[in-house]
Amino acid sequence: RRSKKPVIVVAPVSRHMKQLLPDEALQTCFWQYIERLAGEGCEVVDFYHSGLFPDETYFVDALKLSGKGKRIFNEYLRKGEGRKCTDIR
Repeated sequence: RRSKKPVIVVAPVSRHMKQLLPDEALQTCFWQYIERLAGEGCEVVDFYHSGLFPDETYFVDALKLSGKGKRIFNEYLRKGEGRKCTDIR
């Protein structure tokens, strides 16, 4: 019998967007909950901290991936390689 395991995918954002979001606010409003879910057995695929999208060529704007970024993002998820970039602090 197979059971389903939830997977949370934290999407990448541009370097510019990261500069606008204070680390303390992200920790309080987002990461503490992601860390708790990871501790309860949810798999977390963290593209936010992965470094796979290092510059603005991977984005159309601060949040939307470009064609190049979409291909890399989807390829990593499809192959399961995105699992390697999980890095809960």
